[in-house]
Amino acid sequence: MQLALLMGSICSVGMLAGIATAAETAAWKTLYAAPNGGDGPHISCEAPDSPGSLFRAQQRVRELNQSMQGDIVIKLQGGRYELQKTFTLTNLDSGLNGHRVIWKAGDGQPVLSGGRKITQWTKDTSGAWQAPCAFDGFRFISVNGQWRARAMMKEPIRGKDWLLDEKKNKTGIVFDAKEFGTYANAKDLELWTRCPGSGWEMHILPITKMQPVENGTVAARFNVGAGVEWKLGKDSAANLVFFKDLFWVTGSRELMDEAGEWSLESGVLRYIPWEDMAAAEVIVPALEEVIRIDGASEARRAEHIVFDGIAVAHSTWMEPNTFGFWAEQCARYLRPDPKTGVYHNANFYNGAITINRARNISFLNGEVFGTTGAGISMIDYVADVLIERCTIRDTGFAGILAGSWCHGSKRPNQPIGGVFHVGAAAIPERISVVNCEIARTGRCNWNGSGIEMIWTRGSRMEHNYIHDTSSHGITLGLGWDSNVPLGGDNRIARNCIIDPIKRVADNGAIYLNGWSEQGKTTMVLNNYVRNLNPNVGAGIVAFYSDNGSSDFVWRNNVADWSPSGEGKASNPPHERGLYDSNWYSTSRHRTNAGITYVHDPILVLDRNWPEEARKAVEDAGIEGRRLEIINIAKGKPVLASSSWSGVNPTAGVDDNLRTDWADNGKEANSWWQVDLEKPQVISRIELLARQSHQHPEQQRNFAVWVSNDPAFKDKVVVGEQFVPLERAATWTRWFEDPKGYRYVRVQRINNAGHFGFSELQVFGHPADSP
Repeated sequence: MQLALLMGSICSVGMLAGIATAAETAAWKTLYAAPNGGDGPHISCEAPDSPGSLFRAQQRVRELNQSMQGDIVIKLQGGRYELQKTFTLTNLDSGLNGHRVIWKAGDGQPVLSGGRKITQWTKDTSGAWQAPCAFDGFRFISVNGQWRARAMMKEPIRGKDWLLDEKKNKTGIVFDAKEFGTYANAKDLELWTRCPGSGWEMHILPITKMQPVENGTVAARFNVGAGVEWKLGKDSAANLVFFKDLFWVTGSRELMDEAGEWSLESGVLRYIPWEDMAAAEVIVPALEEVIRIDGASEARRAEHIVFDGIAVAHSTWMEPNTFGFWAEQCARYLRPDPKTGVYHNANFYNGAITINRARNISFLNGEVFGTTGAGISMIDYVADVLIERCTIRDTGFAGILAGSWCHGSKRPNQPIGGVFHVGAAAIPERISVVNCEIARTGRCNWNGSGIEMIWTRGSRMEHNYIHDTSSHGITLGLGWDSNVPLGGDNRIARNCIIDPIKRVADNGAIYLNGWSEQGKTTMVLNNYVRNLNPNVGAGIVAFYSDNGSSDFVWRNNVADWSPSGEGKASNPPHERGLYDSNWYSTSRHRTNAGITYVHDPILVLDRNWPEEARKAVEDAGIEGRRLEIINIAKGKPVLASSSWSGVNPTAGVDDNLRTDWADNGKEANSWWQVDLEKPQVISRIELLARQSHQHPEQQRNFAVWVSNDPAFKDKVVVGEQFVPLERAATWTRWFEDPKGYRYVRVQRINNAGHFGFSELQVFGHPADSP
């Protein structure tokens, strides 16, 4: 079975090769389910022409698994299973007697969906399309399987003062009325803010009321519950909200000014499409969890359950709509107690797939996309989970999340402090994420990493391709308490991480922050990190060991286009840590005191990487793809059909993200091409969008061709892009053709107006070399 990988607005790649299967041996029992399968007790699910529903198949498993003599395989016919409730598996659904229960794709692609299809679209007088929508509180819509974002202010604004009540309590923020704008329905608005004082977190503040103040100002009120008042700070300190922070207004139809944006108001969903709405499928998320695997207790866990080739999509998260999202860091935030209403620290666990009190669980060859929370979330008493050959994309929070915080001491500005763990036995163990593609995480909550393993033991993240994350690429071991060293013996190896940290600052492409058990060293080996954007803020680091990290080794990792190579905070100092023989294309390193040893940092300032660096990462990323590190287009001869005044076509291969090439804006089919000077075997091509411009209409409707003919009469189409690239995005195509090609062209397709990009990079090797 083939999975459609990432056909969206940032990056698209080829098909995963060498897909494993969970059911190579003959099944003891085979059952069948279909989107329109029957539910009655007379449905045995044992005939492919008489399948049951998903839930009827579950009932049949419970009738059979007590006497299992082999694996039970449930084959899911292709199509969208529109679930009216979460598909919950408990210990009653386990594989027993040493055998497995395998939920496996049959004919076609089965998609377990927590969403609802929206129909009856009509075009309104503004040019937008609208349809009745009975659902509320969602933060994205899915159009033809692709994420579409709610309308948001393009550039942030800053407040002018606090709004105070008669007791001088802070109840909102005062803004310049012209900067803030005018909106017909204030209750649909939210303020999204990223705190400049820390840079690593964002908050969501639902507006409850707008009111004019004086002198051309307007105030936005929001809920400030008991126990959260301290978050409204006197300055831009870490973890606090300050009125002079950066704020984005989101959620109103008045903010809709370009294709791909939507709003919801009074039961009417409005959308400005790129697509043909006569044929478009629009789905809004309705369930908070699509699949939940949860045993009855630590001793009675759900176990020996496999999902193979199944797609899971369209989950929501309702809590921020009422209470907001008051972030602490990454997966930790403030939540009101349901009985007292007082806010307290909590961990973020919502996922399209949630796993708790479970072991020996596998997700193979599947896809998770379109989630408001995490893609896959693992909580407590979870062990021996394998996530392999999966695509996880377009998630509101982290792609994969596991574990609980441990924070034994409170910071000076955090009055509630607390220890966040439930004992060593509850720490997730032996979680393996292997050969997965994880992309576009943190789309609703910018704290979302690609993989976020908080406290975990014996886990490995290896051979993954992670790109376009709002926060870290990989996070491991959050917490500062050396008195409760719970994690360790983890492995982060041979991952390819491109374009991480797109929204929040003081982050690492790979980030450690946790005290490990002595002698249980975490190894970070042979990872390739590329394209870290320094414009996000301070502290953007490729390899970052933050406060309290211990028992780690970083070795043979390569950082390319990173503002800083190694990050080592020193309060408290590191213990038993080593940076050894890592490679960097920048001389900017963060060094400091502490019991951390740095040995042989190797600088390659011209980015002409030597053979040793190439070998260090040649098998990073998904196995079966050769990961080249040399950009063979750098500085090569270029031609263009036209260029904007003062712009040189060489800007497309000058190895500089601060320069752009653009056409003259007058051609319907403009082009730009590079001459590699001799045939080259190409493994991948990256087109880097303009880093400092929005203008989405200028970054769509193009193709990339290769040829040995400079006129491209005989060409091979590497890929096409019709949906706009997002700001600072990287468009990637993996190319598996053993033939060498000399010319690469970026060709505009049937579209007039300006077109341009920052850099075209080609990775490969001469056709006459191995």
